Amino acid sequence: MEAVKLSFTYLARPHEIGIAFGCVLLVAAFSYARFLRGPCKGFILILCLLRAIALAAALLVLMRPVLTYERVTPQERRLAVLVDASRSMAVRDSAGLAERFETARRIAERLSAGDLGRAFTVETLAFGAETAPLAGDTRAAAEETRLAEALRSGERGTLPLAATVLLSDGGATDAEPPASAVPLWAVPLGSGHGAWNLAVRDVIAEQVVLADNQTVIEAIVRIGGEAPPGELEASLALEGAELGTQRIACKAGTQRVRFNAVIRTPGRHAGAIAVKAGPGEAFDEDNARHFFLEVVKDRLGVILYESALRYEANFVQKSLRSDKNLQAAAVFRTTSDQVAVTGVPPVP
Repeated sequence: MEAVKLSFTYLARPHEIGIAFGCVLLVAAFSYARFLRGPCKGFILILCLLRAIALAAALLVLMRPVLTYERVTPQERRLAVLVDASRSMAVRDSAGLAERFETARRIAERLSAGDLGRAFTVETLAFGAETAPLAGDTRAAAEETRLAEALRSGERGTLPLAATVLLSDGGATDAEPPASAVPLWAVPLGSGHGAWNLAVRDVIAEQVVLADNQTVIEAIVRIGGEAPPGELEASLALEGAELGTQRIACKAGTQRVRFNAVIRTPGRHAGAIAVKAGPGEAFDEDNARHFFLEVVKDRLGVILYESALRYEANFVQKSLRSDKNLQAAAVFRTTSDQVAVTGVPPVP
């Protein structure tokens, strides 16, 4: 691909060049205006035109024109463009502006259609919880930003990867640090002033808990951006009934919110941990995370396997039976074809 470009050192914008040459024509016309009423009107017009051409040529030299010859050689290499598709990319930094994700999409399209698109095979990927090719119906709705996995996905391909362009508002959520084997060019999006967001990233709880026993439920809360100082209220609810609240600090970073709960009703329960939206928060759709708990009333059955009869097994059985939440049964394997069972077998 070959191209010849004409540029000027001191004037780069087309309207500036047009204004400069317009001023030259006005000066030339004004200098001969008083002679246009005479008998040699045609000759005066020719002189006026020649003066305008001379002044324009002098102006052209003063602007120092530069003629550039460019030759772009296509290379058998890829350029990976990674577009962040997490929910924070749906933010509009001010009224009338497009979403960050749509801005990133337009930048990716310009990269594909420009000189980089002619020099490399451009592959545009959208990443969040998963990484996939950017499609027309792709929206910024992912609840995670797995940057490390996206970089690895960009490196996989039939052609060797030359470089990676990252379009994101920041805030990776994966545990491992991102690493790139090729040059990485990051394009930050978003105003960076006043925009902040809170997200309940995950809930950590036991899958099965005993009724009338205390269980611990934790939430991973992440706050990104310039959050206003103060506190926010986090609440734990089960089947719509609030079980407890806590105050958490409204500051950038990741923090754990811990709740201690006692659930008395057996069965499968739907719960949620939610944080009330703070002033100026970008959006509150990710301020809650739902989970399920299986609450059982019966005690848990424990089977103890031993390779041979031992006196110490009696102490193990006593320890198991002393726990009110356990129903102990001890199984002793004496030979390959004989098993002696002692204690109370668990209820199937």
